[in-house]
Amino acid sequence: MKKFNKILLVEDQDIDAFLTEKVLLMAEVSDSISICKDGEEALTYIQDICRKKNANESIPELILLDINMPRMNGIEFLHELRRKYEKDFTVVILSSSENPQDVALSAKYNVDYYLVKPITEDKVKKMVERLFY
Repeated sequence: MKKFNKILLVEDQDIDAFLTEKVLLMAEVSDSISICKDGEEALTYIQDICRKKNANESIPELILLDINMPRMNGIEFLHELRRKYEKDFTVVILSSSENPQDVALSAKYNVDYYLVKPITEDKVKKMVERLFY
């Protein structure tokens, strides 16, 4: 199974971020997971890495993105990410919403996969298989 050098988790709920990080580590898909609380913080994080302000950080190979967050939600983040960066980031929506409108809207921004919470090791492995095999 593919192992990512870096995963960026964008999640505003501390308990969801904690549990997601633990599942990702148990699934052994990455040893390096960074967490941002909302889309605005995530964009700043990516911008700093891309501008080499943070030389110790590598660009995330995978972004796990919640939709419903304060300040800048997941869809607003996707809009800005796709507008500002030529790099084709692999983005997976990680949401409790199974609303078809949310799924369709995320597809508009070339989301690579839509993962419904709660996250499990099996769901992570299935996601990686569908993305990379």
